[in-house]
Amino acid sequence: MRTQNNSKLPQKAAYFVGFWPDYDEQSLGIGQVGSITVNVINLKKSQYQGNLLARWSKTARHYQLKRLIRKLTRKHPEGLFFFQGKANLTRILSEIPITFQAAIICRNIVARNKNLLHGISRLKEKGIAIWSFDEADCKAYSLNHYSQFVRKFHLQSTPEAEIDLLFVGRDKGRKSLVDQLHAALSDAGFKVLSRVTGSGGIKLISYQEYLSLVANSKCLLDITQDSQEGLSLRPIEAALYGKKIITTNAAIKKTALYNANNVLILNEATTSSEIAMFLNSSQEPIAAEVLYEYSPENFVTRLLNS
Repeated sequence: MRTQNNSKLPQKAAYFVGFWPDYDEQSLGIGQVGSITVNVINLKKSQYQGNLLARWSKTARHYQLKRLIRKLTRKHPEGLFFFQGKANLTRILSEIPITFQAAIICRNIVARNKNLLHGISRLKEKGIAIWSFDEADCKAYSLNHYSQFVRKFHLQSTPEAEIDLLFVGRDKGRKSLVDQLHAALSDAGFKVLSRVTGSGGIKLISYQEYLSLVANSKCLLDITQDSQEGLSLRPIEAALYGKKIITTNAAIKKTALYNANNVLILNEATTSSEIAMFLNSSQEPIAAEVLYEYSPENFVTRLLNS
């Protein structure tokens, strides 16, 4: 009797390495996609390296990380390995023999990773596919494009009063604009919460702590880096959790996430009254099929099928 296999996915396990941030680790922790078991490997955890790595020299840390990657790939020679496009990881991949299937997933713009920027051709020659969320990067360096992904979690409201506009993120040159908007909207009677980490001693918060703030917010603020064309996570989070988004990224107009009732493009001509009117209007829900395009399940399936 002939058995038909309808699955398009290869019968292999997938390993995601170097996705250190808690939101990436949690989003990719989906367990199974079709017949594929998805494994998120955080080599910074003590189960792999003990508690000494942070005390080691930079050279020693690099050697230890390289040793762990070689050990992992040798243990699973038939595995599919997806490495985040971090400088230390791309350097290691350029140094070791590639006897396994590998790809690099860039979670930031390529220009911020000098090792990757200077070694793209060599890595491609070694059979390593490179994926970027940013369309400008894909065009400039002939990379594969993927859509950003966010996993939806249950939101637990905090006891504080509702927030009209929320920004949580690293400085990256954005603090002055965040402060400007904070002051203008606060003066107009809106409650604004801005937490610019890495500035003035403000520490990072966990993703769950961030989501508790999202739960109590009407609108998220998204300020992208210069020349960035791909979406950050914030517009996707806003759509997933039924929030509005104010963004400097006009590229969102090209996506199915765009709805003028939900998205305000911020530029030099935007007035405080326009922002106030936008914040006071209602949000419209996004179709489930649109949200699926930005899910980790869709992201992993695309990688495996490629």
